Amino acid sequence: MTVVRVLHLSHCCMFIICKELTLSIAVIAAVAAFIGFSPGEGIPKAFPSVLLPSALKIVDNYSNTRRGLTSPQFHLPVSSSSSMSGLTLSKRAQHPVVGDFSTDTLALILKCVNFAAVKHKNQRRLDVDETPYINHPIGVAYILTSEAYVQDPDVLLAALLHDTVEDTDTTFEEIEFHFGETVRKIVQEVTDDKSLPKMERKRLQIVHAATSSFKAKLVKLADKLYNLRDLQQALPKGWSEERRREYFIWSKKVVDNLRGTNQALENALDIVFKQEEIYYLE
Repeated sequence: MTVVRVLHLSHCCMFIICKELTLSIAVIAAVAAFIGFSPGEGIPKAFPSVLLPSALKIVDNYSNTRRGLTSPQFHLPVSSSSSMSGLTLSKRAQHPVVGDFSTDTLALILKCVNFAAVKHKNQRRLDVDETPYINHPIGVAYILTSEAYVQDPDVLLAALLHDTVEDTDTTFEEIEFHFGETVRKIVQEVTDDKSLPKMERKRLQIVHAATSSFKAKLVKLADKLYNLRDLQQALPKGWSEERRREYFIWSKKVVDNLRGTNQALENALDIVFKQEEIYYLE
């Protein structure tokens, strides 16, 4: 089994988190069991025979019921493959974006998913369904791989971790210990100082966007794209239409200072801004 196949399955499984965190743990465990396979190997005898069919059935059921659907929880492109029967690879899964990932890198990414899930385990999004917060960082990482074709592991790890310090008890030292100095630095760049007033934090996001590192800019663009798509589909609990509009205007100012980073992400954001009639800002 190739690394490409493993990553394709992991992408599908990660997004099943949206309804039940316990389900996601079981499916990610199934993916983790694939790590370490050599090209040409079949499913080893050590793989739990009961878990594999269950995982594949979940993926198939998910694909069949969600084909062509983009929701605040999933953010899946409408062209996503809908068939995983027999672990058949789609053309999308064969894109070079996943070709260079080693089994060690996949293991580290899954470790990071688990780390973020534990850290965010008691948090929920503000949508009506109160979906698990972990959907957001996983969705940001998925946007980077599926729309921006980013294959830099440090960027993907930082995307998964980008809210852990800001919104949980995670420390930068903890991130560096588990995931390295580069990832810690990226997370540090995208983390707001919660000791500052909210309006000052928002102002600093605009100011710091232009001087952020290339890798941090990628995370910031994907983060904004995920959040704005969410806002297009549902008004968060406690939000007014005026607040929603203000968020789009503020986001446009941040994004404008991130331009020249990734054309695919910037084009996707421009589509959102056009749909919301957010144009040039002084």
